[in-house]
Amino acid sequence: MRILPFLLAIVVPLVLAGCGERLPTYRYRMTVIVDTPEGVRTGSSVIEVRTFTSPEFPGPEAGGVITRYYGEAPVVDLGGRGLLFATLQGADRYAADTSYGERMNTGNVDERRRKIRRLMEMPGIENMRPRRYPMLVHFRDIDDPNTVEHVDPENLAASFGPGYRLDGITIEMTNDRPTESIGSRFSWWDHYRSNRLRV
Repeated sequence: MRILPFLLAIVVPLVLAGCGERLPTYRYRMTVIVDTPEGVRTGSSVIEVRTFTSPEFPGPEAGGVITRYYGEAPVVDLGGRGLLFATLQGADRYAADTSYGERMNTGNVDERRRKIRRLMEMPGIENMRPRRYPMLVHFRDIDDPNTVEHVDPENLAASFGPGYRLDGITIEMTNDRPTESIGSRFSWWDHYRSNRLRV
C-alpha cells in the first residue's frame, strides 16, 4: 500500500482556495469498537466538515458543492497487538451513512444545505452502516511507514489474532474541537510532514 494516500487519509488539512459560499459546518465523533480477549477496546476522534459552493470548479461533485474536512483517524490501542486506524477517506460521507443521515453526494446546493442541517440535528449516537465502514489499517512496525497493511473489518483476527472482532463504528454529533494528536504515535511523522510541505 502506498504510504502517501494512506497518510492523507489520516490527517486531512483544511483547504479553502477556490471556495465560494460557505454552508453550515458540523463536527462529529467517530468511535471504533473492538472486542478483544481482554475486553472491549475503543478509539475515537472528532472530525470537522466544512462545505462550500465552488463557482470556479463546478465538478465533479453534484451541484458545484465541495467539502473539506479536518481531523484525524480514530485509533484503537490493542496493546501488544498494535494499533488499529480507521482512515478518513470520504470523511464527509461517514456521518451521512447512518440510519439518520442522507446521501450527501447528490442534489444541488439548497438540497445539500437541507441535508447538512438535518444531519446536525442527529440525536444521540448512531451506528454506521457496515457496508460504508472506512478503510481500516495497521502497521506491522509502527516505526516503519512502509509496513502499513489493510485490515478486513469482517476478519480482524487475521491481522491481530483469535478473539479480535470489530463490534461496530458509531457516529455522534459534537461541538468538541477536532482531534490533533495522531502525529505523536509515529517516530517518523515530523520528517514525513516536512518533506511533504516541500513538494
